[in-house]
Amino acid sequence: IRKIDLNNNNNNNIVSTIPNASERFDRPCGITFHSKDNCLYIVQYGNDSIKKIELNNNNNVSNVSNGGAAFVDGPLNQAKFRFNSNAGSICFDENNIMYVADSGNKAIRIITTDEKVYTIVDSNSFPFNDIKAIHYIANKCFYVLDNYRLLRANFENVD
Repeated sequence: IRKIDLNNNNNNNIVSTIPNASERFDRPCGITFHSKDNCLYIVQYGNDSIKKIELNNNNNVSNVSNGGAAFVDGPLNQAKFRFNSNAGSICFDENNIMYVADSGNKAIRIITTDEKVYTIVDSNSFPFNDIKAIHYIANKCFYVLDNYRLLRANFENVD
């Protein structure tokens, strides 16, 4: 993982390696920053998992989800995701719910604050082609990049 510092006035070391967070990733395909816990979250295609880097804790790297390509909801330690090589995206809402663009399963899933995984929409309820990314705006409004389409979604009943 590399850090880019655009505020570096002398143009030295604009890009640097984050200490303690190198060479621990298996084909990463997505990254997001969550300001509430000052952590980076990395989606990994190589083992279909999500990792977390705690920037305030010596850049400690830990697993958010276990690996294993499948489509399983439930407790986070048993849930499974399937990410495509060129897509995997996560974001957070104001209630700290993590939204996961589960590209290989053609689904939008959530990880709740009590570490449960639920599918909120999949290809059985909406004809997704190839989910690339999800981005949270506000008030349960999201943008989803699905192959060649930009979709606006509202997940009002998710808490």
